[in-house]
Amino acid sequence: MRRLRSSIALVLIFIISVLGICGNVPFEVKAEAEKVTVYFVDATAGGWISKDSAVIELVDNTRGHDTYRMFTNDNKVWHAVIPATAYNITFNRYDSKKSVLWNSWSAGGRDGRVTYQAEGASNGRWTDDRMDEKGFQAGDKVYLDFSDFTGWGKDGAVFYINFTSASKEQNQGKNILIANADKSVYNPVRVTEEAETYIYQYTVTEKEAGSGSLRF
Repeated sequence: MRRLRSSIALVLIFIISVLGICGNVPFEVKAEAEKVTVYFVDATAGGWISKDSAVIELVDNTRGHDTYRMFTNDNKVWHAVIPATAYNITFNRYDSKKSVLWNSWSAGGRDGRVTYQAEGASNGRWTDDRMDEKGFQAGDKVYLDFSDFTGWGKDGAVFYINFTSASKEQNQGKNILIANADKSVYNPVRVTEEAETYIYQYTVTEKEAGSGSLRF
């Protein structure tokens, strides 16, 4: 089973304004709280979870019922980026229109673990497996979900991806002009493909393979 390593993407801080590539952004971009990527693995006999265009959802029951759409590259491993404080987790499997709940896994407390293996229609277990040890691989898809910050898409905003963890700190705290920037540090690529409304996706290339971090 090919291990998915792309999903640490949304752990990243959104830095369009930091890169200075969209002009004056007419809204405040706040640093995000600490995030963690959680994985849902199809370990069932026959590998049936992705059948019939199923949609997988993660529910954080720690302080309420916060829901997160999960994404997959290979229909074997799904991922979602959630607050690191999320503890009590449920995974739901819906039809493609998310109108019928087919299966539910009450995973319970994850105790610092990030990978859940579904072994049957409603049973599974947390494991200590890590899916992001070797960085991004060519063909992996990474996602920027700004559905909670819809203002980011206004006024002709353009989205870019940069395969480093560099921010203004590496530029002495000054705004970054891409045309004059060190291309080994700031070399963003425009993201144009919309997976859904308010969700952009990008496919990692051979050149970018092996990178251990990125920022949108």
